[in-house]
This record gives sequence, structure tokens and C-alpha cells, in this order.
Amino acid sequence: MLELLSKIKAYQARGSGWIQIVMSFGIITANIELFKEYLPAGVSVPEAIFISGVIYLFGTVFLGWFDARYGIWGREAGVSSMVNVRWREMYEKVNEIHQEMKK
Repeated sequence: MLELLSKIKAYQARGSGWIQIVMSFGIITANIELFKEYLPAGVSVPEAIFISGVIYLFGTVFLGWFDARYGIWGREAGVSSMVNVRWREMYEKVNEIHQEMKK
């Protein structure tokens, strides 16, 4: 039963990521359609949607690459977790057990 729930949760998380991408393109399209009167002269709505989509894809891929290379968000999460008193206590206990096991 727990294995089934774990698989469902994993599939839900993966699907959620894909839905987020689709919804982002929907939001881009809706905003371009809403503000089409402010588009530069000579740029049609489909062209603006295409350009915005390409910028979105390159931007998100760049941010993912940057995070993988420099780990900015991972470092921030590490600092945040160390500020959490309960997490820090658990970390220290696990470290103590690990040191005892090494002996």
C-alpha cells in the first residue's frame, strides 16, 4: 500500500512539473493577447507568443543551469535548515551517532 502511494506521489510530482510549464505558456499567451495593443509595430500576436515562449524556455533553462553550477538555492536551503532548531538538533544527534559508529 505504501509503495503504491509513493508511486502515485512521484507521478503526481512529475505531472505537476509538466502542468506548470503548460500553464506558464497559457499565462504568457493570455498576457500577450491582453496587452496586444502595446506590441511594437509590425509584431503580430503569434510572433510575440513565439518570442516570449523562446525567452521563457531559455530563461528557465539558464536558471536551472546556474543553480546546478553554483548551487545558490541549495546553499540558501542549507542555511535555512540550520536556522531551524529542531533540524539542527536532529543533525547533531545523527552526527554523534555517525562518529560513534566510526570508532
